[in-house]
Amino acid sequence: MANAYKCDHDILTANDDGKRKGPVKRIYIHTFEGRDLDATAMARYQLSPAAGGSYHMVIDAKGMTARENDDEFIPWSAGWTANRDGIHISLAGQAAFSRDTWLSRDKQMGKLADIVAAYCRAYGVPAVYRKAGELKAGKWGISTHAEAAIAWRETDHTDPGRNFPMDWLVDQVNRRINPVDIPGAPLPKVGPTSGAKYPSLIDNRELRLSEYIRFIDEKVTRIFDELYPEGKDMSANALYTGMQGDAYPSYVDDSKSFTLDQYVRLIDFKVDAIRKGMGV
Repeated sequence: MANAYKCDHDILTANDDGKRKGPVKRIYIHTFEGRDLDATAMARYQLSPAAGGSYHMVIDAKGMTARENDDEFIPWSAGWTANRDGIHISLAGQAAFSRDTWLSRDKQMGKLADIVAAYCRAYGVPAVYRKAGELKAGKWGISTHAEAAIAWRETDHTDPGRNFPMDWLVDQVNRRINPVDIPGAPLPKVGPTSGAKYPSLIDNRELRLSEYIRFIDEKVTRIFDELYPEGKDMSANALYTGMQGDAYPSYVDDSKSFTLDQYVRLIDFKVDAIRKGMGV
């Protein structure tokens, strides 16, 4: 799969742990610390193994970007766990910056919002800020190196700092993803990310076939659960017969996953039960 965002410069480093095996679950924000370098200088510094680190991309104070690792590679950013489950973006700047300082860097922060929105769309990451406890609980979303350090104790970093305007960032990302507000509409969480996207008739998002089917399952399940709060017996044999292809996490319960043929059978079962329950 191609990178979800094309940077101004590609200065790829060998500081990585190979290709990621699982899905992108989170987007982590970092600060580069030290001098306020431009994007190319930051990326060139991390060409050397002696630098001891790398990111997927860096953004300087002028909003220029440089890519250090392709999306599919595991960077050296925030410890073993976070490195493997997320996209890592580092900002020129320091964790000691005030909120006003961050917000005054409008080109840098605007570019960050553009990039995070692009990754939320591409990988189905919800535009929600996740703190350490939620990271440990497996929640997908937007987070920081500091929260990853608290969650897994694999590093002791505190970037991008306690004054970083995460509320502003999440708001700006949501504005870019959902210019039309659809109450209750979840953002997609995906397993495999291959396949064409198709425009939605509800809003201006484009979704893959797997995402549409899971949205339909989620909507049908809401009605089904209201009609049958005690549940209803489903034929396990029918559900698990002839499973085809990759399994995708459910929007109803992300601890469960099904192949697309299973989703179709679940939807068919629930719609038929709803029709009978409503006397249609």
